[in-house]
Parts: sequence; structure tokens; C-alpha cells
Amino acid sequence: MKNNNNLAIVIPAFKPDYFDATIASIAQQTCIAFTLYIGDDASKADLYSIVKKYESQINIVYKRFEKNLGEKDLVAHWNRCIDMAGDEEWAWLFSDDDLMHPKCVEEFYKEISNGYSNDLFHFNVQIIDEHGKLIRKEFPFPNVLNTKSFFRKRMSGELNSFIVEYIFNKKTFIEKGRFQNFDLAWYADDATWIKIGNSKGIKSIHNCEISWRKSKINISENKADKNIALRKISANLAFFEWVKDQPEVDGIDKEQLHQIFHNRFLMQLVLYTQTFKYAEIYGYLEQFHQLFDVKSNSLRDANKVLFYKTKARIGSKIRLYLQMASA
Repeated sequence: MKNNNNLAIVIPAFKPDYFDATIASIAQQTCIAFTLYIGDDASKADLYSIVKKYESQINIVYKRFEKNLGEKDLVAHWNRCIDMAGDEEWAWLFSDDDLMHPKCVEEFYKEISNGYSNDLFHFNVQIIDEHGKLIRKEFPFPNVLNTKSFFRKRMSGELNSFIVEYIFNKKTFIEKGRFQNFDLAWYADDATWIKIGNSKGIKSIHNCEISWRKSKINISENKADKNIALRKISANLAFFEWVKDQPEVDGIDKEQLHQIFHNRFLMQLVLYTQTFKYAEIYGYLEQFHQLFDVKSNSLRDANKVLFYKTKARIGSKIRLYLQMASA
């Protein structure tokens, strides 16, 4: 099925669990002026049996990669899937388990026709469970958000963000070095949006939402695996180091950055260190403080992590963060 379009919707696919529902939400768009590119990351499931049901409804390009890449380097898999796209001006990296409102594509094209020239567009998000039931609505973005404010609000926990809620200009994406690569794609999207949105800000589209699915198969929900936890903590440190050298956050000095990251890093240690020993927690805190050449009491911080690690079992992440920020 052919369509003149200027939008590439790209899915790096692997999991079959909610894949049908995801494609159905795309096929139900009120405007189908797009091509859906699906990069099958050598999944053990027969993903094409799902894809082929929709080939007569929307324009689909499907490719099965013979070698799995996402397990070792998820960001590299994202980038090779983006390379599947044709000459579309805009790209939207989606997932294999989330849902888009039927008017998302239509509303995006309206923003373009209304003269907005931003390189990065954003949809607000609601969180759904494994059965598609609403858990909560995330705090909405302002109409236009500059990247310095985006960075501060993300690191403070004031705003949440997921990769599936952004449409970006493909030319700017390439000029800015594509997706910034951190292990497990941890902060990869945040860093990329900081780069792409720096010049003109992030323009939000408020008439429709993305439904992000919270389930046991999410990488972000895997807190018990010590190897994954170690990789996430290392990715945190790599992101913090990357931010220090970015002109997009120019004007925030090293001491301010240390303050911005401090409580967030403690929260990450609490959430992802169920199996860590005290010495390991202390070691990561030492690395963190050394990044910013700031003298701080790592012993005190390590004790604080262990204390709030227990409290985390009975409190929400937001309440935990607020408690740590005021401690």
C-alpha cells in the first residue's frame, strides 16, 4: 500500500507480547501518511506473522536482522533501524509494546502546517498496565520547553520522559551524531533530545497521548538482576560525565551539576541495588563525587542509600525522591 508521506515510524522489534496491539494502534491512525519500518532483532518469535496482517492497511517495510544486536548494544540497534527509513524528513522511534492515540499522526502534521519549525516534537504520556488499563497520567510538558529546562526537570524528577513520545527531524538527528550511546540505552534518549532540541526547543502536541506500557518485560522494571543493575549504575556515571562537556547545558557549573545529579544518583542506587554490598555502593559513590572534583561524604551517602533502600519497599519513587532531596 503506497502513500505520499514525510514521516517514518520506526519500531526496533523483538518482543511479541503486545506487538499486535502496537501495530493495531498505528494502523488505526486517522492520517496514514507515513511508512512503518520494522526492524526485527532476530527475535525467536515469528513477528512477521503479526506484521503481515496489516500490510494491506498501511505502508510497511519489514526487515529481519539475522544477528541480534539489541541484547549487547540497544542503541546501535535503534540506529540501524532508523537507517531503514527512506527519504522522509521526520522519524518517530516507537516500541513493540506501547500504543499511540489514533490522532497522533494527524495532529503532528497539523503542527507542521501551522508553521512550527522545531526539530523535536513531543506527545504527553499516560502509563498503562499489562492489560491496557490506565495507571496514571504523566505530568504534561509545556507548549515549548528549552533543553536546559528539560534537563533540569528530568533530573529533578519533575518531568518523566520515554523515547516513544518524540518525533524528530532526521537531518538534525544525523547532524547531531544520532542516538547518544550509553549501555542499555540508559539516558540515551534524554541525551539525544538535549542535542536535537537545543536550537529551537521541544514543541509539545497536546491533543493526544502516548500510552506507555508498564510490565514485567520492561528493562526499566528489572531491578533484581545484579549484572543489569551494575550496567545501569555505570551508565548513570557515563551520562553524568557526558553532560559536563555539553554546550547545551552551558551555564550550569560543575558544582551545580553535582547538586542536580546527587539525589538522583542516590535514588538510582536505592532502586537498583537490592543485591549490592556496602563496599560496592561506597565505591560507586566515590566515582560519582570524583567526576565533579567535589569533596563529599561517601560514607554518609552509602548509609543513606541503605536506609532508604528499606523505606523504598513501602513508598513510591516520587515520595522517596522528595524524602531524599530534603534529607
